[in-house]
Amino acid sequence: MHNYNVDRKYQYNCRIGNWSEEWELDEYKMKEYLKNKEKQKLVSTDKEDRLKRSLGGVNLSYANEGLVKFGYTVMIESDFMNAVVASNIWDKITGTEEAYGVTVTSQKEPIVRTAFQLLRYEQDQYQDDVIHYGQNFKIAVISRLSEKPLYLTSSHITPQKCAKFSRKQEVSISTNEGINSAWCFEYMDPKLRYEMKGQPVRSGEPVLIKHIPTCQWLATDNVQYNNEFGQEFEVFCNSYQCHNKTQNLIAEKVGRKTIETPMRNQTNQNTFRIVTALYPSQETQQNFEASYSQTLPRRRVEINKADLLNKLRRALINKNGSNGLLFFKNELLKQDKDNSGYLPQQQFKQTVQCHGINFSDLDIKEVIQSFQELDNKINYSELLIQLKGTLSEKRRNLINLAYDVLAEKLGQNVTLSGIFSAFNKIRHPDVVKKYGTDKEIFNNFVLSWGNLNPHIAISREQFESYYHDFSACVDKEDYFEVVLKNSWDIPN
Repeated sequence: MHNYNVDRKYQYNCRIGNWSEEWELDEYKMKEYLKNKEKQKLVSTDKEDRLKRSLGGVNLSYANEGLVKFGYTVMIESDFMNAVVASNIWDKITGTEEAYGVTVTSQKEPIVRTAFQLLRYEQDQYQDDVIHYGQNFKIAVISRLSEKPLYLTSSHITPQKCAKFSRKQEVSISTNEGINSAWCFEYMDPKLRYEMKGQPVRSGEPVLIKHIPTCQWLATDNVQYNNEFGQEFEVFCNSYQCHNKTQNLIAEKVGRKTIETPMRNQTNQNTFRIVTALYPSQETQQNFEASYSQTLPRRRVEINKADLLNKLRRALINKNGSNGLLFFKNELLKQDKDNSGYLPQQQFKQTVQCHGINFSDLDIKEVIQSFQELDNKINYSELLIQLKGTLSEKRRNLINLAYDVLAEKLGQNVTLSGIFSAFNKIRHPDVVKKYGTDKEIFNNFVLSWGNLNPHIAISREQFESYYHDFSACVDKEDYFEVVLKNSWDIPN
């Protein structure tokens, strides 16, 4: 009998041994190959189909007014890994329910496996389609990837169920649309988290994504997860929090938090952003297909100027709050030695990068192209004017009223030093709500005026221009009103 465990010394062409059996075996293998090839069941064909299905281009939704709404197709970007969350329906997870792997990939193009849809979890008190902080929602895989509805889910750690490599709380996509698929957005700043509940979520802003049943935040770390798409990184649930002391009892006493509101700052592993289309015209289908080892480059279309300015404004707010535009303006003025209102391209780029705002090189390039004039210089004064926008009549009247009160208090001699002395830092709303000390608020107020001589007179127009810059970074009308009334002791 022929021993198939021993390598053949001769081909079946040589009539030695069981040459007929060898010939029949080769014929059978060829028939099986042709049969599988005809039915598209070859391993190579199957892998090619998988890649083609997962890497097809998709259209992201455009966030009108910058607000994230139910039904939007979005990407979820991790700040820590500079990568986007991706699903892999070919990576099946063993367990009691149908579930598949989730990773983050550095391929940040909007493709089928990186696109998700935000769906309402249940009927609640919010009647509009805008997603609010603290509102439950589901994250679903788009239908082009799977005919079955699949949702981003997680559950408590057990000895049999945990993340594959980090051993933390497992995150997967599964057919389970119960409570384990419920998530909500939380505000980044723990001091404002309780107050921001119910406020709309904006596209591109850093957020925390909390799993409702376990109260753990979605996270990612430098934990490699190799699959057929290459080297990616694991996604799991784990709340990374700082170990600094917090004033929980004081915050509860003044009503800034409840017992279930965490007050410790989180680290970047928990920071994500909701990525939407950059401009309304991004509605044409991108036939984007990638091979196993290389992705095709995609042309960046010029962004709408209004969207670009709004993105820069939000980045300034995230950096320095309501003083964001004022500090940015002072930095540009400091670099402009001849007070011309123009800066060279490279100097403008370095100023933006050194200012420390979250603004990519591509976005800076778009700003340069939008405000570039003769001699390759940037008209930053025009940029600042457009960033300020228009001042509402209500706010203008309130600013003029504050100047009248200030002028009466200072005997019509309004100087910068007089403004500093009259500034009521104790009644500032950020001091009242313990967001900062009176010393911190006063120092920020002084720094926001730049390097002006403290003894020069401040005209009504200069005072209005200052608060016009301040107003550009304040969305809430009631907060702007309280700041002016409390800071300058304006009677109600």
